[in-house]
Amino acid sequence: MKIDLRLRWVISTLLFACSGNVHAFAPDLDAVIAQVRGNKASGKKSILVMDLDETVVDSHLRKYLAYRKASEELCGTAAATITSPMSSDCEKALGLALHDIYGSTNGYSQPELMTKLGITDATLVRNLFDLRRRYEGGPEFFHSDTLMPGASAFIRAVKLAGADIYFVSSRGEAEVGAATFEQLIRLGVLMASETPFVILRQVGQDSVTFKRESAERIRVIAESGGHQVVALFENEPSNLMAWARVFAGAKSFFVTGSFVTPGPLPVGTVSMTNYR
Repeated sequence: MKIDLRLRWVISTLLFACSGNVHAFAPDLDAVIAQVRGNKASGKKSILVMDLDETVVDSHLRKYLAYRKASEELCGTAAATITSPMSSDCEKALGLALHDIYGSTNGYSQPELMTKLGITDATLVRNLFDLRRRYEGGPEFFHSDTLMPGASAFIRAVKLAGADIYFVSSRGEAEVGAATFEQLIRLGVLMASETPFVILRQVGQDSVTFKRESAERIRVIAESGGHQVVALFENEPSNLMAWARVFAGAKSFFVTGSFVTPGPLPVGTVSMTNYR
C-alpha cells in the first residue's frame, strides 16, 4: 500500500510539473514561490512551516463524525426517538448537520455550535465535548479528512520551486502518528521518505509550548544548513505568534475560521481562507 501511495504522489507531481504549473495563486502566495525560486538560484534552501488541521488539512468532517458518534453514545440513535422519546437537547444533538460546523463563524467553538443548535444542558454539553475530543483525536475517522482548497497545488508548486516543508501539528504522535503519515501520503502532500519533516506533539506538551519548541528545533536545522525559513502558516493566533518570534524574517499567514482562542497576530500577517 505504501508503494502505491508513493507512486501515486510521484506520478501526480510529475504531471503537475509537466502541466507548466499554470495554477494562479493569490499575490502573497505567488511571492513566497518567487522567493523560494530566488533562494534556489542563489544556492540557498527555503523552508516553510505549516500547521495541519484547518491550515493544510480540512478536518471538519472528522469533527462532525466524532460529534455524531458522541451524540449516539450519550443519547441513542435518532431512530430510537420514535419509540423511546428522549430529551429535547439530545434530539438537537442528534440533529447536528455538517453545514452547522462549516457555517459557524469559528469552526472550533463548541459554545457557538451548542448555541446554534439550542442545546442548554450543561452536563450534555460537557460530555459531548469530552467524547468528541476523544473520537476526533483518534485514528478512526482520519480517512474523512481532505485538503484545504488549493493546498495541494500550492504545496506542490512550492516543493517544485525548491523548498522543504515542515508540517508541525499538535496531534499526538503516540496516538495518531502512523495515521497522520499515512494520511498525508494519501492526500498527496508527503512522500514516505519525507516523514522526518512531520513533527507531532509528544505526551505532556501543551500546544503553544510544543509549537515554540518545534520552531526552535527547525531554526537549529535551518541555521546549521544555511537555509532560510520564508513562510509560516497557522490557524491559531498564539501559535503563529510563537513561531514569528523564532522566525522574525518569515512571512506569516493566518488561515481564518477555526481557532481555540482569539488573539493578536504578527505584524504584516496575511489572513486567508484558502490557497487560491
